[in-house]
Amino acid sequence: MRHIRPPKNQRKKVSKSLIILNKLYKKKYHRNISTIDLNADIAVTEYSGHAEELARASSEYDIIISAGGDGTIAGIINGMNLENQTLGIIPLGTSNSLARSLGIFSFPQAFQLLLKKEAANIDLIECRFSTNRGAFKRLMATSSGIGFIARSAAIANRHFKPVGKHCYVLAGLFATFFQRPFHADIGINGKTPTHMPFTSLMVSNIPYAATVPMFPHADTNDSFLDVVIDKANFLTQTMFNISSVSKTYFYQTKYQDVIPDKVSDITVKLKESASLMLDGEICGSVERVEYRVLPKKLKLFI
Repeated sequence: MRHIRPPKNQRKKVSKSLIILNKLYKKKYHRNISTIDLNADIAVTEYSGHAEELARASSEYDIIISAGGDGTIAGIINGMNLENQTLGIIPLGTSNSLARSLGIFSFPQAFQLLLKKEAANIDLIECRFSTNRGAFKRLMATSSGIGFIARSAAIANRHFKPVGKHCYVLAGLFATFFQRPFHADIGINGKTPTHMPFTSLMVSNIPYAATVPMFPHADTNDSFLDVVIDKANFLTQTMFNISSVSKTYFYQTKYQDVIPDKVSDITVKLKESASLMLDGEICGSVERVEYRVLPKKLKLFI
């Protein structure tokens, strides 16, 4: 009997995964990943921005699995089809702040979650920013900021990555010595912007910034942003660092009382350009930043 294939639009789509593996971890993890039965193809990144390109070209897959760190996840989120594809996470990076915030701490645990295929939706953050090179838009699932957090990330990326997961804590110690005030008009929840000088501005969707639990009340699906704005010197920044690392949260930031409990959007118009940290990467000469929450935009296995 001759087998006749049904038309393409009537064929049942087979659920198949694409694992996007950061090239930094290929030598150590490729063999382990390839031996696990996830019904998956594996693509290895070759250069910066390649994870986003691979995700953008992955329409035939229902599931995209990030095997890397927060930077790999960020690239995939900005390239994948958020309406039709589900994200999986294998945390291999330096800090793995998103996986850490979701309670995914180990390689075996990540595989068990992928095999169970129980998905949930979490919020994303849309970040629009302007530089002297033009206007840009990025989606993010972790944290972003100007001032102390951006300086810490820059120092960690440049000098301390070989230390491993503690590199950002060490970088934060050094960044504390270089406090610099930024002047900006900041508007929250669509209200008229107010002039707020600051040394650190952080916006997040998750409890952890790198390996430090800076946002203890953050909820990945509460439809709100978590915001910290502070104007600190060496001593007060050190107090903030200690209170966060120790999870005691005894330090009160300068603007803690004026930031609403529920923030859905925030606009920052800087008087002079500054560096912006986005998911661990640094964008220079930023003049204006706008954040808004995208409720339950990302579907992932947790």
